[in-house]
Amino acid sequence: MKKQLARPMIVGGIIGGVVIGTLAVVLTLILTKSPVDPTTPTSSQSISGKIICAPKKPGNAVTTDCTYGLQTDAGKKYLLYAAKFPDDVSIQRYPTGTSVTVTGITSSDKQPVYDVDGTIMATDVRAR
Repeated sequence: MKKQLARPMIVGGIIGGVVIGTLAVVLTLILTKSPVDPTTPTSSQSISGKIICAPKKPGNAVTTDCTYGLQTDAGKKYLLYAAKFPDDVSIQRYPTGTSVTVTGITSSDKQPVYDVDGTIMATDVRAR
């Protein structure tokens, strides 16, 4: 009799764990959404430039961490984000100053902290 009761409890525990795990992943993805505003018109394109630490706007705390950006050959600056989760694009493999071509979804969204012309949700980054 005890074995018959234990089996449904084990199966119920496994199913409950899977449901809770799935909910945790979904909530994490929802709460860590991209900083690119989905209502802003965007386009996919390739842009060449150099990897930089994105400059902060005056009045923001200066820190030692580097938020990756791209300064184009024309002087425009963009924040770089990886489009895939986890970071399959590996923007960090290129040190600042590296000449690259970034392919991705661009947006002209202004950022509250960084002095940039927009953002790029990178789908590919290649040294040039």
